[in-house]
Amino acid sequence: MSFGIKPGEGEASSKTKIGEKLRCLAGSHEEIMAPLHEMLALTVDDESYLALDFEEKRKRIFKAVKSILVGETQERPLIVLLEDLHWIDRSSEDLLAYLVDEISDSRVLIIALYRPEYQGSSRLASAFKELRLDELQREEVAQLTSSILEVSEVDADLIDTILKQTAGNPLFIEEFTKSLLESGVIQKVDDRLLLKKGAQASSVPNTVRSGISARMDRLEKAVKSTLQVASVIGSEFPLHLLQRVRKANGSFGQHLERLKQLQFIYEKAYATDREFVFKHALIQETAYKGMSSQNRRLIHAEVGAALEEMFSERIEDVCEQLAYHFSRAGNPRKAVQYLSLSATKAQKQNSPWAAYGFAKEALRSLEAQPFDALEN
Repeated sequence: MSFGIKPGEGEASSKTKIGEKLRCLAGSHEEIMAPLHEMLALTVDDESYLALDFEEKRKRIFKAVKSILVGETQERPLIVLLEDLHWIDRSSEDLLAYLVDEISDSRVLIIALYRPEYQGSSRLASAFKELRLDELQREEVAQLTSSILEVSEVDADLIDTILKQTAGNPLFIEEFTKSLLESGVIQKVDDRLLLKKGAQASSVPNTVRSGISARMDRLEKAVKSTLQVASVIGSEFPLHLLQRVRKANGSFGQHLERLKQLQFIYEKAYATDREFVFKHALIQETAYKGMSSQNRRLIHAEVGAALEEMFSERIEDVCEQLAYHFSRAGNPRKAVQYLSLSATKAQKQNSPWAAYGFAKEALRSLEAQPFDALEN
């Protein structure tokens, strides 16, 4: 993050880092200090800011984000990458719409990735140049497959099989091809790859998901277990949290290196602490669904307990994650506790739609549980 604040860092230290960062930026930034504190769930001491109405606070928060982004361009241009924009919440979408209008003449480049069904792109159409990534055609599938398999030519029947099963999706092509290679369904003759005779009927995965699952099943038991625990934590998982939940031994680092080598995960660059990301949501989902529901609940509970311990002094930083994990751990009491805290936090941060969503989920959890479950 821009301020260098580490997960679970104390409030005093966090505020000091924010102040130091603002002093490095050109101009006066005193008026954006309070909005930044509120955004990061820190105590706001500015009484005049606290007295503002919702709309004015919202304007101040938007201006604070703009000031930080533009300030980062003093020495070099800034690229902001937003992934999975189709999952954006209403308040964040409002902020994005504000930014694309306000920083159009600055050295900030915003790259947003979203699925075709995302409807909010119409609000940003005037500021964004849309580049549509269509499905790969047969020739492109052949080129990508040759690159993945490191050969000069791929048999036409193999290309047809890959294209049929993946519909030209680049990620699916990569995963499906790797599954074929690792399972021994394809063979190399000279510098040419082709399907083994009879493989179409007996050995070729029926879907990309089954291909990913087959690749995971070929992992060593301990490595696969590490991957599954990570899938419960989320699409992104910090090393220190995974270590606490996994109760790692000396070979734990080898597990992650193996998973990186096989391209199930990759390590984030420039992160404050070591952090890993699933290469695609489908990989995380396949690992997650490959576990029994009982094991998933147990690990969700362990992740929740680890987060509570790690962020005991800054619990608001992770209240949304705690609500998620305890809901899926089958702990309604703690789920409601952290859903309520998340709603309060969202309200403080002037995100009424998010606050409503958390409050609604808390009410749903209360209605679904008998009173004795909430008392234990």
